[in-house]
Amino acid sequence: MVPSDHTETIEHHPHTTTFSGGNHNSHSTGGHAGSTTGQRHQDGSENDPKGPATKQECTKLVNSLSKEVAVYCFMSMGLGAVCDSYALRDELKCLGVKVFDLVQLCKRRLMPLLLSKRSKEEEREDLERLYRIFVACLEMLQAEFVRSMMLQSVFPLWDSNTALIQTGVSECYVHKKCASATDSHEHAIPDRKMADQEEFTTLERKVATLQEMCYATSQMMDVNPWDYKPDTDHTKIDLETSDPEQDVPSRSESHVNTRSPRHRKCIWITVLVFGTVIVIAGVLGLALALTKNEATQN
Repeated sequence: MVPSDHTETIEHHPHTTTFSGGNHNSHSTGGHAGSTTGQRHQDGSENDPKGPATKQECTKLVNSLSKEVAVYCFMSMGLGAVCDSYALRDELKCLGVKVFDLVQLCKRRLMPLLLSKRSKEEEREDLERLYRIFVACLEMLQAEFVRSMMLQSVFPLWDSNTALIQTGVSECYVHKKCASATDSHEHAIPDRKMADQEEFTTLERKVATLQEMCYATSQMMDVNPWDYKPDTDHTKIDLETSDPEQDVPSRSESHVNTRSPRHRKCIWITVLVFGTVIVIAGVLGLALALTKNEATQN
């Protein structure tokens, strides 16, 4: 016999249908389908690019992820300082959502390409390098989420007794917005408290997801970070991020650059110097021959 409150929940659930006699199998199937659908929409995989991922696409995604994580790390430095404000925290919140979505997109596009056996041997090294950058971004983002959550809890802006730290950084780019945010926060203290609690819950869930993602990817890939030798050739990254249609013009341009005006000038100077030396040697030899001939006649 099903309790009344449970029956009301089942009747109002959007993915279930109540049958007379209490068919629990139908209820569990509908709930499972609803949770699976919700998870699929939350994951956002339906918005992924069509077709299999390529190395150029994964390179662009990982580079974008690295830049966004760096921006998040830079902006989180202002938390708890005198330049801290609600504008900064709202911007960090939006940026955190963007970075987290980019992390999930990188995982969905990069990991199948890494695990695929169709990838060529010459591409494996580059793919493993992208994997190491991706994992490093995961670890850095996880640490920054924890740090951001800790600083926002230690320095609540809605509390008038909170003392911010003088870090020596002045005229932050969000400093001009501090006045308007401070004027309005007196009327929004309960809302800000609730928003902070929701943000802490969201950050905790994201940190747990990143930890699980790091563990799952480490179990999938047998790549040791200490076996990697960093590649200092930055032109290789530029060629990877370029489109395949632009490879031929870039190669021709690099070939033309070897014949630069400076290089041609050096060649002409060298030829001119050698020619001058040969002419001077010929004139001196002719003069010595004429002098010797006159001395013989006398």
